[in-house]
Amino acid sequence: MKIGVGLTAFGSLFLLLGVLLFFDGGLLAIGNILFLGGVTMLIGLSKTVAFFARKNKLRGTICFFAGVLMVFLRMPLLGMIVEVFGFINLFGDFFPVVVAFLRRMPLIGPLLSAPGVTHRLTLRAKGDESARKAEPVVEAVDPTPVSRDPIIEPLRPAAARRSSKPQFKLPPAVAAVAKPKQPAEPLSKRKQFMAVRFYPSTMQRIRDLGLGEGKWPREKPEDFEFIGSARSAPLTFVAAATKAESFWPNTEKLPELGVIGRSNVGKSRLLNAVFASTVVRVKNKPGLTQSINWFRAAPPLRALIVDMPGYGFAYAKQEKAESWDALIGEFLARPSVHRVLVLVDARHGVKVNDAEFLEKHLAAVPHVGVTVVMTKCDLVQPEILARRHRLVCEDVARFGVKPDDVVMVSSKSGAGIVALREMLVKAAE
Repeated sequence: MKIGVGLTAFGSLFLLLGVLLFFDGGLLAIGNILFLGGVTMLIGLSKTVAFFARKNKLRGTICFFAGVLMVFLRMPLLGMIVEVFGFINLFGDFFPVVVAFLRRMPLIGPLLSAPGVTHRLTLRAKGDESARKAEPVVEAVDPTPVSRDPIIEPLRPAAARRSSKPQFKLPPAVAAVAKPKQPAEPLSKRKQFMAVRFYPSTMQRIRDLGLGEGKWPREKPEDFEFIGSARSAPLTFVAAATKAESFWPNTEKLPELGVIGRSNVGKSRLLNAVFASTVVRVKNKPGLTQSINWFRAAPPLRALIVDMPGYGFAYAKQEKAESWDALIGEFLARPSVHRVLVLVDARHGVKVNDAEFLEKHLAAVPHVGVTVVMTKCDLVQPEILARRHRLVCEDVARFGVKPDDVVMVSSKSGAGIVALREMLVKAAE
């Protein structure tokens, strides 16, 4: 369509230049080729053939193509006269519409509104209208007689009562019953998601933190001192437990900060990114954390970081998964547990397993604070991430989680890690 418009415009331009340059045969030939090619691409080959083959426009078609042929035979002046005559016969019906449009133009409008020009254009329009009126018009006739019932007759419109012709237009109420509205097709999940409006403040925060696919943070974690020093590692492994009897006693009564999420949500990578450490093993096969692991954080963060098995348990038998589920419930009941970081994949949002964990375990331990961490934010476009953030906030609100407790991070780019560190320091106080 765009190519057809361009070819038609260039063809008209070449024709105009050919006329201005004293009927230059080359420009006129090129203009005719471009104009015909553009019209064909605009309306299609079959419609173009049907347009030029109309019986009532046969004289115009013959003159138009005869003029084009004469231009190619190096008779530009005579050819353009014949071609213009054919053009007027072919496209004369469109002139009133074109003139009405040109009258709205700033410079051309006043010229077309001049008395002499207006008179001639009006005569031309009337001639076209009379030609159209001369054509026979076939009207549809309703075979059923018009009702003259004394009850129905007063309800008919006055114009219908005066006219002898039957009225085919139904009242709006009857038309609504006669033509019931078709139920709208349900929107797909993607269209429903794209219809979600994100908050401008969320988008601004995403930009400030450098979150989103292809983005990099302004505040890099390595540029800020957190914990640890040359003598002490940021994280030190303390203990692991597969039974409640083996839980770390925590005689120092340090606050315990738990980390949990679905399998393959990126717990180990996030812990290594937050603490700038490699002590937490990153496994290629997800869901292989099969014990509760305690890590001691270096000063000034006096806390125990607890890595728990992921729920979902992609590579575990059902019996073992149930035993881990019970083990997690016993750990969360410890009074030393201050806060739990629930990791959610930013690409998928809150899934069924996430909602079940929040409802089953955390609702039973009101003393434990909850922070929802959206991971892998570097794999999502900023606008998609903003929409996903709003949906996550709405999903976890029914479990008592506030929007301020929903954070976005990327372990790969480091975006949002500095803000998460500040939250951990406050939680350990």
